[in-house]
Amino acid sequence: MKDPGLQRERTGLAWSRTGFVMMLVALLSVRGGLSHYSFSQLLAALLLSGTSGLLLYRGHQRSRYEDGTDEVVAEPSRRLAAITGMVVLAVALLHATSVLLRLLHHFAG
Repeated sequence: MKDPGLQRERTGLAWSRTGFVMMLVALLSVRGGLSHYSFSQLLAALLLSGTSGLLLYRGHQRSRYEDGTDEVVAEPSRRLAAITGMVVLAVALLHATSVLLRLLHHFAG
């Protein structure tokens, strides 16, 4: 099914926006990791920055894709969405661990 409109461009822009937001969160994680000497936040920043690079690349690739076969485009997008979900889950767990360790350190004395 061909899309006569700008669906490819809108989809590419959506991937790019997600990548930019993820890069912003990665920079905030670097800031938090350096100020609190937290290895887990720096690891989270590394995971986020790598994934954001993939998302930015996919956004650029998706908006420039000219062929009408959506099957070729959909499978890499599904894989990248699954990877993104796993990275977000891992980063959430890393941040939760970091906060828990800081709270334990604070209340332990």
